[in-house]
This record gives sequence, structure tokens and C-alpha cells, in this order.
Amino acid sequence: MQSDGSFLVTFVRENLDGTSDVVGRKVSSSGSVGSEFTIFDSGDVESIVAEAATLSNGNYVVAYQNYVGTGDHDVDYKIFTAAGLPVAGPGVQANALDPEDASDVQIAALAGGGFVAVWQTGNDGSGVGIKAGVFDNEYNNVKGGATGFIVNTTTGGIQYQPDVTALKDGGFLVTWIDGGTVQGQRYDASGNKVGSEFDVSSGGTKTDPTVASLGDGRVIFGYLSGAPFDVQAAIFDPRTSPINGTSSADVLTSRKDGATVNGLGGSDTLLGQGANDTLDGGTGADEMRGRAGNDTYIVDNAGDKVIESSGQGTDTVKSSVSFVLGSNVENLTLLEPVAVVAASGDINATGNSLANTLTGNSGNNILDGKGGADTMSGKAGNDTYVVDNAGDKVIESAGQGTDTVKSSIAYTLGDNLEKLVLTGSADINGTGNGLANTLVGNAGRNTLDGGDGDDILSGGPGKDKLLGRKGKDVFVFADDLSKANADKVVKFKHGKDTFFLAQDKFAAVGAKVGKKEFVEGAKAQDKNDHIIRKGKKIFYDEDGKGGTKQVLFAKVDKKAVIDHHDFEVGDFVI
Repeated sequence: MQSDGSFLVTFVRENLDGTSDVVGRKVSSSGSVGSEFTIFDSGDVESIVAEAATLSNGNYVVAYQNYVGTGDHDVDYKIFTAAGLPVAGPGVQANALDPEDASDVQIAALAGGGFVAVWQTGNDGSGVGIKAGVFDNEYNNVKGGATGFIVNTTTGGIQYQPDVTALKDGGFLVTWIDGGTVQGQRYDASGNKVGSEFDVSSGGTKTDPTVASLGDGRVIFGYLSGAPFDVQAAIFDPRTSPINGTSSADVLTSRKDGATVNGLGGSDTLLGQGANDTLDGGTGADEMRGRAGNDTYIVDNAGDKVIESSGQGTDTVKSSVSFVLGSNVENLTLLEPVAVVAASGDINATGNSLANTLTGNSGNNILDGKGGADTMSGKAGNDTYVVDNAGDKVIESAGQGTDTVKSSIAYTLGDNLEKLVLTGSADINGTGNGLANTLVGNAGRNTLDGGDGDDILSGGPGKDKLLGRKGKDVFVFADDLSKANADKVVKFKHGKDTFFLAQDKFAAVGAKVGKKEFVEGAKAQDKNDHIIRKGKKIFYDEDGKGGTKQVLFAKVDKKAVIDHHDFEVGDFVI
């Protein structure tokens, strides 16, 4: 209908020679009927089923089904001015590349401009199905091209009798029959699905569905049911207002096309219906089941439960408390804490066996993906990442705290990561980056390579190799002293690098290694000689020239220059 109240009526005129044409008449707001004009002159063929809609610019679009011989029909479109003059050439044949028949065309003008057409096709991959095409006011294709796109998710069997209505948000909703059930699918203005295909009807055989939008934004479906037929209807609400519970323990179900469901108070049960839902239980220990669709869960209570089954979309938990992902949930994002729940943002995220994406908040988070090739991003704060898979990715930006990777596999620190701690007992290696790194080995034999920067390297138990490379590097000896734990320092830089001796392991040295406590030779010469350099080996002797045997704790290059100034004593903290 035009803004002045006039509208266009289209119909198929049967000719005496057996052919038919698509014609139209404009009707004024007062009911005055204009002259008949031809929309499509079939010539010696048949045209049937004509549908019209008024576009947002005042023009009309007319769609019709055109018989082209050999049992085949094309679906064509034409655009006319408000006066009935054509403004576009011959319509595009919607089934030009389809090997099967196209029929039963329906059309709707979209709220934001343009139009959508739907039709029945013999080419949905397995038989009869539903196709659609989206166009702007000038007939430029938005989605679907000349052959359209498949509407029905289920392609087995027969899907037929389509209808379509425009929604207030600029999108549209398609309905059709599948196996005697009325189905629906919502779309946005670009022709992208909103939510999943859903059942409109239940019980008994349904036919001849129709759909229309109500003034308040809801949608009404009508259809025939049973035999003899009853006329039945169903109301569908595509509006985006949330579904809210009460302060009690509620059971709340989302809309079929998805919604935000807020449990508010009480220990609630929230249920999705197969679309993309946001489920927020609010206070209380809530149970949330999104079912199919890409669902988002808001968690703020340690007692909240998120339950998903396999193959039900890619789901995300957003939590303001420490949370462990249950089975079949893919992503976890930590939110800033709720004041009444957590005193700080120092909460943790733990994954499952899937390839998870874990995202921290501004606090000091521990992110542990568990099994699977996980992606972890801690953001601000001093975060800790647990790595156990070669496919794990740790992402940090500059200026976002001092971050630590704890890895049970060989690992190289990525950009903006400061610390690496190897875990377990496997013989694995750790490599730094261009920052001032701290690298700590595990119980196995490790090679720790600091790379550029002023690095701190501690081999841990086992015979390790420590490479400081560039920078002023510190080599830490804080484990039990024994030949089995003696680490090799490669290319020690005199006057630049430092041997750091843990106070509790080198107690006899005191606060520092004095000139008289360091000696080069085979063994201690007096009671004050505690650090002995003999070629490539460095020993600790707790009583000097006493009865206690000196212990090998480090090895260096033969040509390395070392004196007492190269040692420091203190407490080592990772």
C-alpha cells in the first residue's frame, strides 16, 4: 500500500487461446479502480500465480510464475512505478540454473528497503524444497543471485507451500510445510539466518500455511489441520525483549528464534530452544541448558551449571567467578567480579578436552585449557597459562602485566610473555624472547635459551644447559647441590653475567662471595675457600679445607673468565 492509501492488485487473466497473462490494476484510497495494464504478456505460453508488494520507495515489485515448456516453470520479477510503468527490464529467472521446477512464488517488501521472494523448487539437493532471494529496491541482488538460496535446513523428503512476511527489524520470516508440520525460519535483512529452523505446529497433519506480521511486531501463522480441516493459528514473537524470571526458582524457556533469558533471583532452570540464546541465571545456583545453537551463558555463582550436548553449536560461558568448562562447551571468558560474589578479579578459567578459547579479565588469572589445542588470552593482570599441547596458543599484548607460562612440553615464549616454567620430568627445552625473561627448568634435562634481554635462568633439578646470549643474564643455582644437578653455563660473560647462589643452599658463603672465598685450583686451600673453580668445573665447599667433600654445581666454558665479583647470594623467587 502507498502512503496515499492506494494499492496495486495483480491477477492472472486467462485468454481464449489457452494462454494467460499477468495483469494489474491500481486502486485508489477511495476505491476507484484504474485501467488494467499488462505486467507480463505470455504470448503463446502460460503465466500463473502473481504476487505484488509495495517497496519503500513507492514502486511496486511483482513476482509471477511463468511456464516455459517441458513441464518447467520460471519465477520472474518486475518492478513498476506507482503509476504502473515498468522501471526494470525482464525479470531474472530464478531457476535459470535449476534442473527442476520452480513454483508457488511469494513476495514481501522489507522494512528497510528491498524485497524478498520465496518459492518452491525441485532442486534443494534431495528433492522438492524452498528457495529464497533478497534484492534491494533497484533489483540489485543482496543474497541468492539468479538461482536463490536454500531455506529449509532439512532437505530430506518434501518441503513445499512457502510463504513469507517482513519483520519490523528489517528482516523476514519464511514458513512452509515439511512432513505435515509447519516450519519457520527467521532471517535478517541481508538474508542471514537468525536462529535455527523451528516447528510452528505440533500434532496432526498441517497444510496451506500462511504468515503475516502484526502491528505490535509479533507474527501470526495460519494453517489447516486434519481432515476435515480445522483452521488453526499460532503467534510467534520475534521481538528482542528479554524473558525475565522472578525472585523465586523459575523454569524459563527461550523463544524458538533465540532470546536473552534472565532468571534474576532464585535457583532457576533456563532452557534454550535450538537458536542462539543468552542465558543468565542471576543470583542463585542455576542450571542452564542452551541446546542447539551458539549459546552464551552468564555465570556468577560457583553453583551454576552449564549443560550442553555434543554437536549443539559453539557455546560461550562468561563468568565472574572461577569456572571449569563442562563437556561440549567451547569458550570461556572471565568477567570483572560482582562485588557481592568476589573480592577481586583474581579468578581462573579451566577448559576441557575440546579446543577451547579462554579469555581473562583485568585480574591475575590462571588459564588452563586442559586437553585440546587451546587459545588463551589473559589480557591485563599478571596471568599464568598452563600449556600441555603443541597447538596451544598464548596471546598477550604489551603492557598487560608480568605473565607466566607453565608448560609440560617444549615451549618458546611468544610476544609480551615474561616467564616460562617447565613442568613434569620430561627432557624438554624452553626458549625466551626479546624481553627480560625468567626461565625455570623441570626435573628433566633441559636446555634453557634466554635469547635477547636480561634473562634469569634456573635449570631446576637435572643436568641442564643454560644459554644467556645477549644481555646481562643471571644463572640461578637454587636446587639441591649434587653432581646430578650440575648445570652448564654456556658463554658466560665476565663482568656482565651473574651466578646467583640461593642462600639456603650456599649457607657457608654468607651474604656475598668475598675475594677470599673464591679460589681457582683443584680444591680449597683454607677454611674460607667456599667457591672453587677448576677448569670447566665450579664446586661448593661448605667448610673449606675441612672434612666435607666439595660438590660440583656448575660447568662453564674452559676459557670463561670468572672471579668473586661474578657471584651474588640471596633468596630466589620465581
